[in-house]
Amino acid sequence: MCVTVLTSTAFVSGCSLSRTVGKISSAAEKASGSQVENFNKLIDAENNYIDFRLSFGGKEKQFNDGLRNGVYDQSFVAPDYKSLQEALKAVKAGGATYKNVDAELDKVLSALDELVPVATDLQTYYESKTYLNDNYAKVKEVAPKYLAAVDKFNAAMDKLDDAIGQVNQENSQKEIEQYKSAGKKNMAAALEATVRFKAIMDELGTHDQNPDKAKIEQELGAVSTLLGSISSSEGDILKTEGNELIGDVREFMANPDEETRAGMYEQYNSYVNAYNGLNAERLDGK
Repeated sequence: MCVTVLTSTAFVSGCSLSRTVGKISSAAEKASGSQVENFNKLIDAENNYIDFRLSFGGKEKQFNDGLRNGVYDQSFVAPDYKSLQEALKAVKAGGATYKNVDAELDKVLSALDELVPVATDLQTYYESKTYLNDNYAKVKEVAPKYLAAVDKFNAAMDKLDDAIGQVNQENSQKEIEQYKSAGKKNMAAALEATVRFKAIMDELGTHDQNPDKAKIEQELGAVSTLLGSISSSEGDILKTEGNELIGDVREFMANPDEETRAGMYEQYNSYVNAYNGLNAERLDGK
């Protein structure tokens, strides 16, 4: 994720919805520069993890379901938990972000302390093809501990995601008003459109089988108007990605299956990356 929007809200690209769809990092009105920078590093670490979940989450679920049911694969499928652990430790070493976020980050790190050694052990086991010699004896022994650690980690990550979302929700409207007051109408429109997209994704994540289509259509119309109001060429990529996302949301609502869901989530992440790559100075020319 690239965060070049001065101190504006930046969004995370993000199996629950939160672990596959982009999120938002934020700069509170009175947050210090180091606090914001460290928060955005946390978002960056999450984005790298989410990239895996978006691409391989289905295969990982299949692998884990096999472990639960005694059906064993010939390769280990899991995120790079160790790299995520190292990145999150670096965030923690960099200092505080927000109180509730830091508290949930500690719980994620605690879960990773349990998960990483077991995951590393299993990865080595599969890479060395030891299962050919012991008929998966080690997997049968370790699987319950591994799956319990995965479940604990996923629950902790969901709570961390919720904490990040709460920070963003509290700060986004303030930032929109600050942009408007500063005469940065394009940046205000871009942020408001992104906040509305996030609300749409949350609605679909919670009620994907029975979404309030009229409400979502109303929101999509508002987003389209906001994107259309951006007058700088700096926002062209964002507008293109946003219009494609509007189409993908409508396609998912019309035909809600795994393919349209995955396409919508992937496009949302592309949109988030476009937002995070905006330059506020160029976008409003001031």
